[in-house]
Amino acid sequence: SFTIPQNVKKIESAFGLNGKLKKFEVSPDNKYYSTDEYGALFSKDKTVLYYFPANTDLYEYTVPESVIHIGDNAFSKCQLKKLVFNDNLQSTGRSLFFQCYIDVIDLGKGLNALTDDVFHSNWNTDYLTIPENIKIIEQGSLGYQFVYLYFPSKDVVFDTLWTNSTSSHATFFCYENSTAYEYANENQSKISVVLLNDENVGDYEEFDYAVNRFRSLAENKKEKYGFCNTILIEDIFDEMQGTAAIGCISDSEPQPLLIRSNLGKYAICIIGIINKTF
Repeated sequence: SFTIPQNVKKIESAFGLNGKLKKFEVSPDNKYYSTDEYGALFSKDKTVLYYFPANTDLYEYTVPESVIHIGDNAFSKCQLKKLVFNDNLQSTGRSLFFQCYIDVIDLGKGLNALTDDVFHSNWNTDYLTIPENIKIIEQGSLGYQFVYLYFPSKDVVFDTLWTNSTSSHATFFCYENSTAYEYANENQSKISVVLLNDENVGDYEEFDYAVNRFRSLAENKKEKYGFCNTILIEDIFDEMQGTAAIGCISDSEPQPLLIRSNLGKYAICIIGIINKTF
C-alpha cells in the first residue's frame, strides 16, 4: 500500500507503471485527495479518479457516480477482469489502460469521445462495444489489439484508429448505412464487416456471453492438454441448437472469416461432424 500524507497537494505521473500496489491510503487531514473502500485514489470531492491499484484482488469495479474525469494511466497494469464506467463520466486522460489485463470494459453512457491513445498498449481487451453516446473516435484511441468492435450508432466520426501497426485486423459489427461501415470499406485490408440490421442487432448486444463462454472452454482445454488449438474445443457442440452457427476456426485470424465474391458475402463458420444424413 501507499499512504498519501497530509501535506501532499499534487501528484503527477507517479504510479502509472506500478503493477504491485494493492491500495492507496490517504491521511484524513489531506485537503486534496481521498480514497474509497477498494483503495482507489481520488480528488477530495471524488470527481476525479487518479489511480486504481493495479494489484487488486477485485474481479469487477464500477467507477463511482461522482466521478466525471479519469486521469492518465489510471488503470495501467490493472488486474481487474471487468471495469464499468458510470453514466456521468465526461472525459478521460491518455493511456488509461496501458499494459492492463482487463477482459471486459463497459464505457457507459456518459462519454461522447474516445480521446487520443486512451487504449494505447491495452493488452487483454480484444472486443469492445462503442456505445451510441460515443460520437468521436480520435487518432490512435483504439489500440490495435481489438478483434471485435460493435457499433450500434450510425454516425461515429472517425480519425485514424491504429498507429504504428501494419498487421492489426478487426471485425466491425455495424449498420450498412453508417460511418463505421464507410470507414471499414476504406480500410478493407485491416477491417472485416458483419452487417447489423433491426432484426439481428439484439443478438450482437449479447455477444459478451459468447466470447466469455468460448474463453472458458479454451482455458479448460489448455489445462487438460497443455495447449489450446481452437478447433479442439468440441465441447461446445453439446450446447448447440438449430441448424446454423458462427464459431472460431483459427487462432490467428479475425472470426468469422468473411469472403466477398460475385455470388455475395459468405462466412466460413464452425467445423462440425454430421452423424446422420436421414
